[in-house]
Amino acid sequence: MNVSSASGEDHPIQQLSFVALTNDPQMFKLKLERALQHLAQSRRWIISPPVLFGSDPVGNKPPVDGDAATDDFNESNQLAGYLDLYSAIQGPPLPYELDKAQFEEVTALVHMLERFSIEHGVEIEFYLDSEIIGKIVWGLQDESLRVGLLEEWSHMLDLKK
Repeated sequence: MNVSSASGEDHPIQQLSFVALTNDPQMFKLKLERALQHLAQSRRWIISPPVLFGSDPVGNKPPVDGDAATDDFNESNQLAGYLDLYSAIQGPPLPYELDKAQFEEVTALVHMLERFSIEHGVEIEFYLDSEIIGKIVWGLQDESLRVGLLEEWSHMLDLKK
């Protein structure tokens, strides 16, 4: 599905990124790849399913720099991925059905990563473009992710109906 702005240009895309905070990303990489593949096959995606950085054809890089991560965590050992979303901030408003579908995609990704966090004891941070918007610790969403992103988005969808 392609969204065009009033000027006929493609609608801006934002990147929802997730980073598993671990000192040994190779230990979890195959498990996370399998979980993402299972999620990808579970539904139809508006733009494309979430993927790990480095496994995408464009070669996108994670949003985390040394300032945002722990001292012993850097780009060379990140286990991170992303989901492309049509921007609800830039460009014209998204149609309700598209916005709802993207909300469902993000919710499915968050739930999958909650399970991954529990099973493997990793903390997962979420970024919208390069701004941190929340995290999951031991399978639990922090308030920023739960309320600031998901509940607020759900509320905005209710207002659009």
